[in-house]
Amino acid sequence: MIMKKILVQIASCLCILVFTGCTSQSVNDIYETKYTQGYETQENSKDYNEKKITLSYQPIVNEVFYIEEGDTADIDSKNSRYSVMVEETKVVDNISDLTEMMDSEKADKIKYWYENIDNNGKIDSDGNLNKDRRGVDRMFLLVKISVSNTSDSKEVFNSANFRIFNINRDENQYYVLSEGFEFMDKADEETIARNHLTLQAGETKEVVMGAVIPKEILLEYTQINEDESVSYKDVITQESSLKGLYMYYIVSGNMFPKGTNIFKLNAE
Repeated sequence: MIMKKILVQIASCLCILVFTGCTSQSVNDIYETKYTQGYETQENSKDYNEKKITLSYQPIVNEVFYIEEGDTADIDSKNSRYSVMVEETKVVDNISDLTEMMDSEKADKIKYWYENIDNNGKIDSDGNLNKDRRGVDRMFLLVKISVSNTSDSKEVFNSANFRIFNINRDENQYYVLSEGFEFMDKADEETIARNHLTLQAGETKEVVMGAVIPKEILLEYTQINEDESVSYKDVITQESSLKGLYMYYIVSGNMFPKGTNIFKLNAE
């Protein structure tokens, strides 16, 4: 009976090693592994409370087209078709400075939203952007565009579909800065969303889109989990994210399909 138990335990251990892919690792190595999700690599420490996370640029594998400010390019999204031109780009630190790109009435509405409805700790009592939870400084990115509905029917343009990137064109690599613009100055008033704009067939409007982006590229940090709280240490960043600033209107689940138009943002 004792021998049978020992054999079962040995078999169980072998199964664990096989299914975890650790046949050539020591037992200690099992608890110190690396894995990658998109552009994020996580390294589990032997200390269960700590996790080292490394972020990296990802390759642009298809042929794309870069559109300079002042030039017009088309974007297609399923049955919707738009023509877009970037007119101006600016970054500001305080929400009161939105008036540099939009009228005061629209800026006040956006300020009220952040202060009273969707603050989430993004701004302080003076309207300045707080650092993110890892201690990285942030700023408002404002982009003025001219957008035309070139389809044959009414369409709802969604500024949240624009992803914001830092792109190294020499290395043909990208880094995601934001998953979409959070507001527009001319968003539809009758909707809760602040990034939907209804355009009639053939209609053109000039709008200002806004997003919160980091001032620097986050490369690495260690996450510490203690009870119900999370903190961070050993944060490493690099150059300003204003260098190589671009946006792309995502139209499918694939990032940068062949022939994608990527818009340059001159915010330096």
